[in-house]
Amino acid sequence: MKKVLVFCCAVLMVMSMGVVAYAATGSFVSSPTGNLAPTVEEFEAAEGCTSELKVTPYSERADLPQELEDLTEQAYNEIRGTEDLTELNDDLGQLAEDMKIEGDNLAVSDLFTLHTEGCENHEGHEDFDITLSSDKLANFVGLMYMNAKGEWVLVKDAKVVNGEHLVFTSTAVGPYAIVVKDAAAPTGETAHTWLYVAIMAASATAMLLVWNASKKQQA
Repeated sequence: MKKVLVFCCAVLMVMSMGVVAYAATGSFVSSPTGNLAPTVEEFEAAEGCTSELKVTPYSERADLPQELEDLTEQAYNEIRGTEDLTELNDDLGQLAEDMKIEGDNLAVSDLFTLHTEGCENHEGHEDFDITLSSDKLANFVGLMYMNAKGEWVLVKDAKVVNGEHLVFTSTAVGPYAIVVKDAAAPTGETAHTWLYVAIMAASATAMLLVWNASKKQQA
């Protein structure tokens, strides 16, 4: 009886750890802290603009100006705190619907921050043409950024070329999230993990009660 009880408790513990690990990343494919920054392949600014595009990975957010660091942290927390990215942006929801993808099958493969430096009179310089290379573009769905108001915006012209180049037009500085169809998204079985945990917990408790009762009878 003791061996059975120990086995049930061990299984319960392993299952619980798996659920905690999944919940910790929210709608991230995996934690962005281990990702390198995308590489700038092309950056075409408006005529007369001398800006240089800077790409900062999430792991180096402390190097950003305080306002951008705070915004990047906010973006991370919102992605981690949701299991359905379409709740963050209506346009993403419409895109997912058009592509026949459920919201909880979307995930963020990378989070990085863009800003520009080097242009003293930057006002009115709009529509930067940007090409980034990244290894996080598999199953690409879309690109979002968080604006200065803390609102998520879908970059509607973002596309992937040759499987490794992310091409888009934008003027916005701030955190950008690459949205993909998550091949490892929770299935019905995963979604019911908590139910399995509850059943195992109840079983283990019942066995413990039976074992205690048998001990008393033997005494």
